[in-house]
Amino acid sequence: MRLVLLVSSVALLSAQPLFAADRASPPQDGWQRPTPAQMAAHRAEREAKQSADIALLLGLRADQKPALDSFLATMHPHGMRHGPDGGAKGGHGPDGTPPPPENTMAMLDHMDQRIDQRDADAKQRIAATKRFYTALTPDQQQRFDAMAHLMHGHFGHEGGHGGPGGGRHGMHANG
Repeated sequence: MRLVLLVSSVALLSAQPLFAADRASPPQDGWQRPTPAQMAAHRAEREAKQSADIALLLGLRADQKPALDSFLATMHPHGMRHGPDGGAKGGHGPDGTPPPPENTMAMLDHMDQRIDQRDADAKQRIAATKRFYTALTPDQQQRFDAMAHLMHGHFGHEGGHGGPGGGRHGMHANG
């Protein structure tokens, strides 16, 4: 479900340049593209609902809610790759495309930086998951494990969506 929402959001954000020329003319069907503030409000509402659902499924106590909120904030780092308006930030042109690399070495350096950032993000998510997991009771840890197995596509047989031991969907920041 999160993957569908993420793909929909990315599609909406990547379509922004297509609508740039149409801003002066109102849409024919009455639909209006949501404003960045509306998109942020919708995202906040969706994340609050997700937090409440996870708390319910895990059977969290009220004193455990801050640990869940901290965990989810790390899993949904909106400021890392997008600005407050939802648009891409850092080094991207007005049409959302990265600037062309000056040469092969510049391109390789850029790729290396992106890999380092992705690895740092993954380590941050792992650390946040460990902190949250240790704040759970043994019963809650068992529920968390079951949720993770379902989200990763194991569904009672080896392999799931991504082969033995993993899937492409689940409790990931980009998942």
